[in-house]
Amino acid sequence: MHGRLEEIALLQQLKASKEEQLAAVLAMRGSVLRLSLEPLGCRLVQLAVQVCDQTNRADFMSEFHRHVREMLESPYGNYVIQRIIENMPTVLVRFVAIELIGWGASAARHRYGCRIICRLLEHTAVDGPTMDLVDEILLEVRELSRHVFGHHVIKSVLEHGPSRQRVHVARSLCDNLMRHARNRHACYVLKASLTHFPAEGQRLICDELLRLPDKVVLLAQNQFGHHVVRALLRLSSEASQTAVHHLVEANGGLAFSRHGFACSRSCSYSLLKPHERQMQRWESLLILSQMQGRDIGIAS
Repeated sequence: MHGRLEEIALLQQLKASKEEQLAAVLAMRGSVLRLSLEPLGCRLVQLAVQVCDQTNRADFMSEFHRHVREMLESPYGNYVIQRIIENMPTVLVRFVAIELIGWGASAARHRYGCRIICRLLEHTAVDGPTMDLVDEILLEVRELSRHVFGHHVIKSVLEHGPSRQRVHVARSLCDNLMRHARNRHACYVLKASLTHFPAEGQRLICDELLRLPDKVVLLAQNQFGHHVVRALLRLSSEASQTAVHHLVEANGGLAFSRHGFACSRSCSYSLLKPHERQMQRWESLLILSQMQGRDIGIAS
């Protein structure tokens, strides 16, 4: 199969009846890898992955075997691998994780590779090869948490990984926690940890954050650290109340920092009783609706 006209014809077939779709999938056999690495071709293959019937799935997938790294590095092929993970049964997806083992940390740092590992975690987190791949990646959890692409993978581990791996992340981040909390990427990993961790992992992070009262205040004033503090304040636990106490004591100092002031506002909100919070929300909605009404009036 060669030429753009043939590819356009295939695209139309893949959007037609079941019989037409099957004919298009069969016509692509032998050209699947080449198409996956081309702008229009990768769209064809993604559609084929979605419509491929159970009888032909295994043969269709076999053309990707031993080519995962090549496709990962392609601005087109990486989308095909993601679509495979999202649409194919776990047993047919397993080859992706297997081929990345031994190259896991490098893939996590890659612009496209991080997306593929996130998809694996979303759809096959407890499958053996994916767990082995993630265990390998977590050997460099501290460095990856501070990486522009790697931190997305660590966040995905926190959201979708098994409890054992999430607690491992917590223990690792507690080593030099202040450095991570003030990093532009790792601060979002810590924020996710306080949102998605099991109780044990949250306790590890909270205990380390609250060990010295000055730590919370310093983080509240920091450009990136304040994200962690605000996540801490949202917890319904004793740790949140302790953080509130530290911030209330330092309220005067927080007012001179833009980020600290935002934390002090969150702190004040957390001290309100439930009915007072509801009243404040209703007042905010009322003000917003009035502003929108004025905007509509001006526009008309």
